[in-house]
Amino acid sequence: MRKTLAILLSVVAIPTVSHAKLEKSMKKDCLVCHQNWLLEAKVSSPKLLTDRTLTAGDTIMCLTCHDGSMADDRLTFLNFGKHSHPVDVKVPADMEIPKKFPLHNGKLFCGTCHTPHSEVGSQDKLDYTFMRFKNTDSSMCIECHKNNAGHGNHPILADTAGKMSSFVIAKIESLHGKVGKDGEVTCQSCHAAHKGQGEHALIVSNKNSQLCSVCHTEELNSPEHKNNMSHPILVAVNSLGVKPAETGLKFGSEDKVECYTCHKVHHSKETKLLAESPKALCIACHVSEKTALHSKHGFADKDACLECHTAHKAVGPNLWGRKLNDKAEAYAVYLNASNEDKMCISCHYPGGEAPDIGTISHPTNVETKFKSLPLKNGKVACVTCHNPHKWSVVGAPESDRPNGSFLRVPEKDLCGRCHPGNCACKKGVHAAINVKNVLGETSKNAGNCAACHVPHKAVGAYLKGIKGGEGLDNVSSFCMACHGKGGVAKAKVMAGKFKDHPIDVRMKDGSVVTCSSCHNPHNANPYALVKPVEGDSSLCLECHRSKNLKGTAHYLVAKDGNIEKNGQCSACHTPHNPKGPTLWSRELGEGKTVNEKQCSSCHAPGEMAANLTTGKITHPLGGKVDSEVVPAINQKTGLPGEGVVDCASCHDPHGSAAAKPFLRVTNNGSKLCISCHKAEASIKGTGHDINGQMCSTCHVPHQAKSAFLWKMDIKHFTYPNGEAVDRASSYCLTCHSKGGIAENATVKYYFHPRADFDIVAQDRPGRKGVWPIFAEDGSEFKRGGAIACETCHDAHIHGKTYFLRNKTVAGSTCVDCHGDEALIRYMWYHKKEVRQSTSSYK
Repeated sequence: MRKTLAILLSVVAIPTVSHAKLEKSMKKDCLVCHQNWLLEAKVSSPKLLTDRTLTAGDTIMCLTCHDGSMADDRLTFLNFGKHSHPVDVKVPADMEIPKKFPLHNGKLFCGTCHTPHSEVGSQDKLDYTFMRFKNTDSSMCIECHKNNAGHGNHPILADTAGKMSSFVIAKIESLHGKVGKDGEVTCQSCHAAHKGQGEHALIVSNKNSQLCSVCHTEELNSPEHKNNMSHPILVAVNSLGVKPAETGLKFGSEDKVECYTCHKVHHSKETKLLAESPKALCIACHVSEKTALHSKHGFADKDACLECHTAHKAVGPNLWGRKLNDKAEAYAVYLNASNEDKMCISCHYPGGEAPDIGTISHPTNVETKFKSLPLKNGKVACVTCHNPHKWSVVGAPESDRPNGSFLRVPEKDLCGRCHPGNCACKKGVHAAINVKNVLGETSKNAGNCAACHVPHKAVGAYLKGIKGGEGLDNVSSFCMACHGKGGVAKAKVMAGKFKDHPIDVRMKDGSVVTCSSCHNPHNANPYALVKPVEGDSSLCLECHRSKNLKGTAHYLVAKDGNIEKNGQCSACHTPHNPKGPTLWSRELGEGKTVNEKQCSSCHAPGEMAANLTTGKITHPLGGKVDSEVVPAINQKTGLPGEGVVDCASCHDPHGSAAAKPFLRVTNNGSKLCISCHKAEASIKGTGHDINGQMCSTCHVPHQAKSAFLWKMDIKHFTYPNGEAVDRASSYCLTCHSKGGIAENATVKYYFHPRADFDIVAQDRPGRKGVWPIFAEDGSEFKRGGAIACETCHDAHIHGKTYFLRNKTVAGSTCVDCHGDEALIRYMWYHKKEVRQSTSSYK
């Protein structure tokens, strides 16, 4: 029993002791924070942290325990006072702290957010142990920082729900940041009250925009993370020639652009958290582009730059922000536009917000060797000529078209930057043109090039700026716009009766003749020729090499100063406004055929070749041609073709000096003559083929003595009755008489009696052979003529039969009168005996 009682007493006694000790211990614990009762005894000690009385929640009071001796202390207070939430500072005047968050002497202190009496948190959750309230989704932060959670601040909570990828969330958490329960951004996604690694208690320093790039990787464009679709960061702003202090913006180390240069995470008054209005923000750094604000590209909107550009997620180079619609894209393809040029086309297309550049415009996306203007990858682009940010280089108002249009240099000098070789036109025949082109410009206000060319909305190839000349090749169409009928080049309009030098002719090398084959409109010489024409006409001979007259009688350079000046060919030809076919340059002379008129312009009395005329009796022209050697001459063109006999049938005026007198083929052995006169070729080897000269024994083509192109003077003979012998017989008797070249074959008895009736040579039933009769002048008759030598003889047939036309007298004119006696009279026609026995011969 005693034993049991003792045990019970001991049990009762134990709690009494324990309670006393516990009460004493609790009093000590409270005093640790609530009253430093040892302070008065040590107030003079130099080892004290402060000489003021410490109260519960005082920062120094907290640090007396949280001195880093425990694991949670090292994590929580390692950077205390450096990158943690500030304490011992007065609350800003514009910041309202709810009463449930106490202050110490009007200042923030640890106790503002923490209290050891709180049941919020536990020892297992050190990150919010002893918080006055739960900080779910940064709700406690927002209680005080309301101004940082509304409009004009980085979006958080519901505004960000579902917008962060699991990859981004993992990066935030790895940096001890926090997200909402549904993956939303919270204050603690960027800030850590006691674990901050950067100023403003950021979870990581924002130097080099590190914090921003945790989430905004896609918008990042840095040296380590290239992305040309976003504005670059970490580049020195002074590279733009800007003084950072004058911009009013914040920059990173070495004055480099950071994300926060353009954006404000809190308290932004602009959209997209911009530090300034888009217009003010852009031109703060891009000072040289400021001029765009006062141009047609400036727009009235305050977001001027953003009309074309975007800082992030650009759709083209240079942070281009405008997408091409289908119509603009098709237009870009048609123009072979580069990506850079598509920026301009996004507005400048048919039906677009700005005027289009037409279907024929200055080519872009092509390489050039000239570097005086900006190029894109070595190629011409819209920005080569245009500066989209500056209307005029001379400060002219927009209404002054020639000095504006965003040109980089004045329009008068622009073309010459890449086309210096064409600037000679300023001293040439085209320098004086001052008519309006299709854009309403003149060379006076837009430069010499504007007389012919326009950079956009051209009406033909080569940037043609003048209407007219349609239906020709691209080059010639350009020239004929002015030099054609009704063109402005009145002194040199090619609208004559005869055709000019042909164009659109394909050469052997495959090239095609155009105006530019001979002319370069940009050259300074009098006729804008590609090669000199003076003297030897080297330009003409480029194509017409076989027509060189040097060394021939037609090389007249030394005889005429104008020919020397305009070249050897100009003696007869001119490429434009000729006076006759074959580009004839001289006044046409007398004649029936085209060549006769041309040749007689020199080969006529009083003209340049008066000593070389054809004479009154010359080879007939205008007849048919039956030759494989001698061409007929077309009377419209003056050239070989379907036509008639003409001067150029036998002569080639461009023939060599050896081909005297400019004969197409040599006439040795009368080759030229018999190429047409084939029947007369049988004279070869006969008695009439004297010295092998055949035709030239009796005939000459020009300056003949008589009809039939007779070479010799005709002797005159008379009949026994005193009448003159007909001309036809006189030709023969001139040789076949005493003193003649054929006096060894003299014919003494040759005349036929003159009858009182008409001799008829017309066809009749039974007529055989050819029996011509002749008039006194030697022309052939059908009725009433006289019988002459050529009635029976043909001087051009085989001589073994005495050149008789017919083998028999049967069916002849002789039989018509003499019947059965015809044979005897025919056979002994030249015999004295026959004539003496017949009274009619007397």
